[in-house]
Amino acid sequence: MHEDGIKPFTYFYENSKLFLKFIKAHYKKDEKMLERIYMDTLELYQQYMDTYMSKKTRMEKIKEISYELLDILSMREQSDELKIKGSSFIKGLKIKEKIIGSQYIELWVKGKKMWLYIFENSKNKEIILPYYIESPYLIDSEQAFYALKEKVFSEIKKTEH
Repeated sequence: MHEDGIKPFTYFYENSKLFLKFIKAHYKKDEKMLERIYMDTLELYQQYMDTYMSKKTRMEKIKEISYELLDILSMREQSDELKIKGSSFIKGLKIKEKIIGSQYIELWVKGKKMWLYIFENSKNKEIILPYYIESPYLIDSEQAFYALKEKVFSEIKKTEH
């Protein structure tokens, strides 16, 4: 189990380097650098989780981190628009899309909540349902975690350029 993953000394060393960068960025009040350090720390922690945690503990941590990522995204401008039949729409961030059978599914962040947009082609029906990390529907918690993580990474890269 530990052969392919991160070694304890490497984890400690890399985490220490990130902590020193954090102190410097915090002192300079460099928010972009702080975000970048958070994501680097998350990447390092994910390697640690994959190497040393049981599947159950790993899933619990993934859910916890998903809430943190959701908080980060709630502070971003949420300007993607989803138009639904009957002229209603939501503004938020689309973070994942997927096709399951005859259903087209999108995972959205609006404020501090997540939503599923489901379009059933066979019935030409659209619905929006709340998505709960603790009790996922159609998109599992791990997929939601990776979608949130990727969206946060892409948002950070947008602000760096």
